[in-house]
Amino acid sequence: MSGYWSAMTGTALILSPEEYDNMLLNYLKTAFKPDANKKDASHYMDSCEEFSDEVPVIKVSCLDVIKPLYSTMDAFLDKWQNNAYNSNDDISIAKNLVYFNRYNTDEYSGGVFYPIDTSANEEFNGQRIPYFDVANDSELMYTRFSTLSIDLLKDKHYTSNDDIINEFKDAIGAYLPDDFDWEKHVGEFRCAAYA
Repeated sequence: MSGYWSAMTGTALILSPEEYDNMLLNYLKTAFKPDANKKDASHYMDSCEEFSDEVPVIKVSCLDVIKPLYSTMDAFLDKWQNNAYNSNDDISIAKNLVYFNRYNTDEYSGGVFYPIDTSANEEFNGQRIPYFDVANDSELMYTRFSTLSIDLLKDKHYTSNDDIINEFKDAIGAYLPDDFDWEKHVGEFRCAAYA
């Protein structure tokens, strides 16, 4: 069986490993356990990774539905792992999960990120470099809809950078710090993936 490299690209929100860990802990405190700690976050991650490459995070807008249905993190994980969404509320929950994908240099190569705001990027020969290299174990959450130019012209899901940022804010904004710099964390991601 042979393998090959293919290009990947997409509009995404990027978080460093530390930012992701803090976001996940805030999510668990908000959704399930106000006194959650790093051990709880580690348990959540380990439970998810036994089942999937993706870690589900419940969108902020769906929390009011979740809390009465799944009073504990383990109850939610059990339901998610068994894909046992039966009631209308469960279907709504399934539609309101977002996922992060980990950039791992064992699977991907040459990852670069072009943020909306490049003011913090390095300079080379007096010019600001429009991208930065993606660090191993960074976490990426992609937009819900395609941002390929042909799709933007056809579907018109996003008419501005603000539309894209607001989608991410709606999904996880309450789990991130108030001073989170969205324009430095949202942009275009590119890499090669081994298939």
